[in-house]
Formats: sequence, structure tokens, C-alpha cells
Amino acid sequence: MVTKDHLFNAPIRSWMPIAVYKAYLPNMPDVVMGKVPALMSGAPGLRWKTWICETREERENVLKQLDKPCPVTQGALDFRRGPDSAVARKASGMALRPDAGISVAVYAPPFKGWPWLVLLWSAHPAPGLERDRYAWETFMTEKALHRHLRELSGLASERGCEVIAATSGT
Repeated sequence: MVTKDHLFNAPIRSWMPIAVYKAYLPNMPDVVMGKVPALMSGAPGLRWKTWICETREERENVLKQLDKPCPVTQGALDFRRGPDSAVARKASGMALRPDAGISVAVYAPPFKGWPWLVLLWSAHPAPGLERDRYAWETFMTEKALHRHLRELSGLASERGCEVIAATSGT
């Protein structure tokens, strides 16, 4: 069981299981995902923490930060001064089709028990998006994933929605 003392003093990786969702096409980011411990998941739906890594160096820096304790600011874990700092710059890539308004990448679970990951990249920056360009959702079943993809394709009819799915799963 993860305790508050463990959260504040041990390396992040020791209390947050980590998986890397690898890019499978050029210009796609790797996504480092952590499973949020129950002690931290007070907000409904807060189950996963992601770091969207557009370069190998960003991924390596995130992983190095995860081997250290999380910085603490005013008595709270401060991911912004820890692993978030490795991916703090605005997004630069993932436009896989220049005329697509939205690119959607589907990442298969890297391990049993991990979710399918849907990563959206917007051609237009927006302040509510991660790194001003990305949004993501997770799905524990392939059926839920496919239902979501059908809904997405219906929403993005004006400029198009390019879905890029991984060819291999777990």
C-alpha cells in the first residue's frame, strides 16, 4: 500500500507504475503513462498521468525524473517542477496529414491491464489542451475504444479527422 510518506520521499516510479506507449510512425510522440495510486486519485476519473514526449530526449528526461522523488511545493506534490518540466514547451509535431484538422493516434496497451490510449492532435493550438495541441483518453476495452472512435469521426467532419491506428496490440 502506498502511504503519504512514500509519496513524498520515494522515487515516483516506486509508487506510480509506469508504461511507455511507443510511437509507431514518424512525427508521433511517445507517451509515458503512470497509474495514479488510489491515495492520490481523489478527483473522479483521475486514474492516469501522462507525459507526451515528442523527442527521445524528452522521453529520457521524463524517465530520469520518475527515478527521483517528486518535488513538493507548499505541502503538495509538484509534478510541474518534476517530470512535467521535461515536456513543458509547446508542442511541435504530429501533423500526419497536413490538411487534417485533427490527427487521432490509437496506441495499443503495452502490457496486460493497461488501457488503450487515444491521442488527439489539433492543428490549432488551444489553451485547454496539453502542450496546447494534445488531448487524450483511455479505454480499458477495445469495444469502448471503437465506440469512441466512431463518435470522434462524426464530430470532425469539416476539416477531417485522420485516425492512425497501431497495427499490433498486446
